[in-house]
Amino acid sequence: MTEQPNQPRVKKSFYDVLWALCEDKGIIEYWISEGLLGKSNDTFYWTAKAQNKFNYTVVGERKGSVELPVSKKQTEKQKKEEFDSKVSENKLEEFLSLFSSKNLGISGKRTPHITVVKKLIKFFEDYPMYNMDTIIRATKLYIEDHKKNGTMQYIRECGYFIYKKIDGIDQSDLAKWCQEAQDGGQSYTSRTIL
Repeated sequence: MTEQPNQPRVKKSFYDVLWALCEDKGIIEYWISEGLLGKSNDTFYWTAKAQNKFNYTVVGERKGSVELPVSKKQTEKQKKEEFDSKVSENKLEEFLSLFSSKNLGISGKRTPHITVVKKLIKFFEDYPMYNMDTIIRATKLYIEDHKKNGTMQYIRECGYFIYKKIDGIDQSDLAKWCQEAQDGGQSYTSRTIL
């Protein structure tokens, strides 16, 4: 997939890129030949064979939409209740206070409480190995690193430190710093070239 000269770059979704990679590697044709993927005009769909093999059902009008088994579904309310049972309000406030203008010496780095809770819920789903103590230690390392390097103006806003969408993909500085905190803060810093 080489880019044609003098043609503007078109921003594509993750799934568009994934589909293009599958086409490029011949995976689409393989799925069709195996009877897993069907094609009608310009529309592709998962066949009954694929549904049986991967144990999912097609829902609604849109062919290929996946309905997860009920046991894997979890409502936002359930996620919030689970979060509240794991994270005390004191720990959450301690984390939020690290991004206060009083602590940082600059303003505009705090995120609304509800946004932080939503991002932390997702964070704990993606990184269940970390807890609030590790998150607080990691955040302190992150802030200390910026203070030490004189780069406080570049510190991320609290919500973006947890997750920031870059090129359509959620990326987490917090996860990187949690790993560093678990390694004792000695393995490397964000400024070190590996």
